[in-house]
Amino acid sequence: MTPRERTKATLRPLLVFLSVFVSTLAFADPRESVLIQTKREQPPCNPCEATDASEAQLDPTTPTTTRTLENLSATIANLHVDSGGAGSFGSLLGFRGLSNTPYFSDPAITVYLDDLPLTGAFTLPTRLIGSYAGTLWRNSQATQFGRAGEAGVLVLSSDQPRAESHQNSFHAEVLDDVGNHGAESAEFNLNAATARFDTQFAAALGTRDGYIRNTLLDTHVDDQKTADVSARVRWYATDSAQFALQALATRDRDGAQPLVPLKGPLYTVSRTREGSTDVDTRGVALKGTFATPVGMLTSTTSHTTFSLDPYDNRLVLPPPLDSRLTQTQRAWNQELKFTPTPRSVDFNWNLGFWFSDVKTRGDADRAIVNLFPIELSTFDLHSRTRALYGQASYTPTEHWQLTGGLRIERTNKDFDRTNHLTTQGIAGERTNDVLLPKLAATYAWSERTTSSATLALASRPGGWSAYTDHANLAPFAPEHGAQLELQTQTHSQDDRWSLATRAFAYAIRDLQIERSFNAQDYLVVNAPRARSIGEELELTWHPGSSWRFTAALGATQATLQDYNDPFTHQSYDGNRVPYVPAFTANLSAHYERAGWFATAESVSTGKVDFEESQNPLFSQGAHTTVNARAGYQTDHWRITGYADNFSDEAYYTLIIPGVAHATPGIPRIFGLELAAKIDDQT
Repeated sequence: MTPRERTKATLRPLLVFLSVFVSTLAFADPRESVLIQTKREQPPCNPCEATDASEAQLDPTTPTTTRTLENLSATIANLHVDSGGAGSFGSLLGFRGLSNTPYFSDPAITVYLDDLPLTGAFTLPTRLIGSYAGTLWRNSQATQFGRAGEAGVLVLSSDQPRAESHQNSFHAEVLDDVGNHGAESAEFNLNAATARFDTQFAAALGTRDGYIRNTLLDTHVDDQKTADVSARVRWYATDSAQFALQALATRDRDGAQPLVPLKGPLYTVSRTREGSTDVDTRGVALKGTFATPVGMLTSTTSHTTFSLDPYDNRLVLPPPLDSRLTQTQRAWNQELKFTPTPRSVDFNWNLGFWFSDVKTRGDADRAIVNLFPIELSTFDLHSRTRALYGQASYTPTEHWQLTGGLRIERTNKDFDRTNHLTTQGIAGERTNDVLLPKLAATYAWSERTTSSATLALASRPGGWSAYTDHANLAPFAPEHGAQLELQTQTHSQDDRWSLATRAFAYAIRDLQIERSFNAQDYLVVNAPRARSIGEELELTWHPGSSWRFTAALGATQATLQDYNDPFTHQSYDGNRVPYVPAFTANLSAHYERAGWFATAESVSTGKVDFEESQNPLFSQGAHTTVNARAGYQTDHWRITGYADNFSDEAYYTLIIPGVAHATPGIPRIFGLELAAKIDDQT
């Protein structure tokens, strides 16, 4: 790409935003402006049906070191994270039998960090600074979100400043945390609001010694050093226009990925060299919201970058294997949404447009130590997505609501890979066009009880596997699915309890499966057919002002159909889909009174197979961890003592069959956090 072309590619999204801004101001009638009713940010898919969403909230007393995506996701039935320990590189985020593959496929669940759409699992935040709530929009949300996942969309929303009418507010908080394994962290949070501006800012530093020790070198394997900054400023320019600028940056300087040989000691290794994992991410989003006489228009322009340089490990197989990977990515996104002013209380609709341009580059250098290299390759992947989507809802009676939506999407991908050992290359391009409808019906039995049925088609694009020389095996096909969900939700008249029960059935075609099929080939293949069925229950109960109990239970039976190993041709029909836990269960109790507080939590995960043969060596059995915290708080300070994995449960969070290594779960950790805060409202 020439310098002129690079300049055009950089300026194009900004020009789109400015053109929308100028045209909107020209269109708006200053004598008849429509007041933006609230300064609280609406979800990216506004308007959304409440029956589509499951809520997750980290309690404000949660210590900073345990504010992670894994802990947040554990409170939603069937939502599951398999962490690889190298930032989020190689991690799996799955729901109802659908997940990303470790390295090559598009995500099954996409994530929005406020206004910022993240491109994939390896760009996910490893910890949530500030205060975040999570909303999982279940099933295909292709008719409501720009970057829409096949299994759903997880929206992580930061704590917004209190911007009440005619009042200024200010909240500042400083937190200091110390724990075992040499853990130390400090965090500063600031929320402020005036009549025209509000600001959210968070910054954190953290460090800890590794859980795994190399007995040969007498050193920790997976030390961590993190630095995170997040900021958001909103300007209420007029009664009918507001703007938000969001920025974030993360820096991880860790040791080697925490990998240990299978069936060996969980927290000790013996090898002659250790590696490192250096990750940097950046993101910025500019959003404009305009209230016009005909409706609400939003335009969001965002840019993200990711750099993994290096991801360096030595593994004792035998023979010893050195593996060094680097990967960079930059993404431009443009999202436009229009929600017209309702002309009738019985009918409403919205329309959106999405454009994304993502470029990913990676290098792989793997060698048998002191013998010969087995891979020295470079790949480039360029992906461009355009989509037009919309949804309409009609309420024919006071009991029924009918919803229909449609997404038209085209994805273009170009791939180029070079093997520098043989000078052989693989190149290709593909276009994926999809038409994704969605239908839903909701019936209100009473003011407190509703039932709904949702039927949707879902898809995610195909692609190429970057770690194989087989030109016929590198491409993999798009994945498609038909999804049915039945749900009933109810709550008590005094809101002391609420209950949601769901059943789902997914029929999946060309399921994308990734693993190492031999020493040289790590790739994605398609299972012609698969199915996933299951149930979910989510319950909250407030028996009194001091107590809160929650339960989130999910079960999934995801099985392969018509699938044979591409190398051995062995049939795996009826085997479980990899990466999918048989069940998830989260039970928690929280007590708070007169400044004292305490929380106890049990998190259980069913059996997970990490490859399709169901070899017991590559399976993690069901396990349960217990977490607890307690403390005391006033208006200006808080002290919290905590313990995670209190029972010191031994388990793996991720198994990599190709190298017979795994990432162990955290051992028992405990610590103490002090917080000082200032609140002011005038």
